[in-house]
Amino acid sequence: MESSNRIDVHHHIIPEPYLKALKDAGVDDPIKGVAYPQWDLDTDLEVMDRNGIQASIVSITAPGWVSRAARTQSGPLGPPTSTWLS
Repeated sequence: MESSNRIDVHHHIIPEPYLKALKDAGVDDPIKGVAYPQWDLDTDLEVMDRNGIQASIVSITAPGWVSRAARTQSGPLGPPTSTWLS
């Protein structure tokens, strides 16, 4: 696809610290009835390139920061996730 100035403003990611926090909290099925996707940066960038997306605004996928069990078990998720993303 030709280069464009597209920006994905609803771009979900699944950071490793987030997955670990869910697992540590016993959350095995984060999105009930939906197979949780495997996420990796290389594939993500390839999809963006293929679709002419120059930038994305990322957000954590469901159940998001609202997973009280994950927060309680693992402590704050923001700092390790931010470090992982950088």
